[in-house]
Amino acid sequence: MVRKLMRSAVIVALCLALSSCAGSDGGPSAPVDSTPPAITQVSIADGATGVGLIERIEVTFSEPMDATTINNSTLMVVGRSGTGHVGYDESTRTASVTPDTLYPASAPHALVVGGGIADEAGNALGDSDTTLFETGTLDCDHLMDYLEPNDEVTEGTPIEVDRLYRTLSVCGENSDYYHFTVEEPATVTATTTLRHCAENESWGIYFLRADGGGTYATRGVGVDPGETTTFHFSFFPGTYALWLFGYDDPVYVLYDLELVTSEPCSDDPYEDNDFLDEAQPIATGLTTDLTGCYLDADYYTFEVEAGQTVTVTQTQHPHDGSTHSRLRIHDPSGTSESEDDEAMESSIYKEIEQAGTCTIMAKFWADLTYDLNIEIGEQSR
Repeated sequence: MVRKLMRSAVIVALCLALSSCAGSDGGPSAPVDSTPPAITQVSIADGATGVGLIERIEVTFSEPMDATTINNSTLMVVGRSGTGHVGYDESTRTASVTPDTLYPASAPHALVVGGGIADEAGNALGDSDTTLFETGTLDCDHLMDYLEPNDEVTEGTPIEVDRLYRTLSVCGENSDYYHFTVEEPATVTATTTLRHCAENESWGIYFLRADGGGTYATRGVGVDPGETTTFHFSFFPGTYALWLFGYDDPVYVLYDLELVTSEPCSDDPYEDNDFLDEAQPIATGLTTDLTGCYLDADYYTFEVEAGQTVTVTQTQHPHDGSTHSRLRIHDPSGTSESEDDEAMESSIYKEIEQAGTCTIMAKFWADLTYDLNIEIGEQSR
């Protein structure tokens, strides 16, 4: 009897031991992660000097982190007023803090990574980590943002559409160039909020070819600190450039930037004809139901003979009595005539002295439909 009881006790113990190692499907259960994460890299060295006044500081961890534990309370810069913009990039396991205003110049600061930051399994760092640094002087060298260098269109920084970029800067006579790509036709609106600038700062927003070879549309506007200004244009799929700059006063501007996409203006079959070197052939006579998109110049070509006259008429519909338009004709000799108008219809007349190719440009400050009539005649002798 004793031997039977001992055998039963051993079987029960073995069953309990096996069951404690089994998962819900009967197999071995996954080991529990109880190892705290570690900081593998900080973008500034402890004791660094001459740190930028809007420096974006990055902290990389040894494993994926719980983004909800990374915030203004657990990742901060001590030594300044105000908070920063805190973010976390899952693909690189990197947290970042970007100031919302300037760090005080030539002053000591401390980056503090709180011990409450935890990995995806809930393991906290445990101990806070502190990196001491000192900022540089108040000048353009120390006002460069994390997307620099991008002072030339050929070195424009690639940015994503429908993403917000915080605390960027232009300083003195510098400019900021960005490259962006749209995968399908879209209207792209450049939205800039000026966090710091001079009173009534002159602010420029230009859309360009990616190689800088031509300007699609430009806007210059006066703004005050805290104001948001936008500018939009319709694009076909491709890569383009955005140029931002302040002028009139050689001071610095801090701004946030977001490229927002929406439905494009519907273009006609002659597109893409936004530049002189992209002009599309068009028949003389009347062509109806062409599409004019906001600030999108349309270029067309046709052949002429010496001694002929050309009359080009554009007619808008609908027309509200105030839509600004521009009509221009370039003759084969290189001379041009231009007509700006707010009327529903405008015309240009040109006498042709040299045979070759004429080019017409039609441009409108609204989305609309228009007709183009090209009449060829003979000069009176």
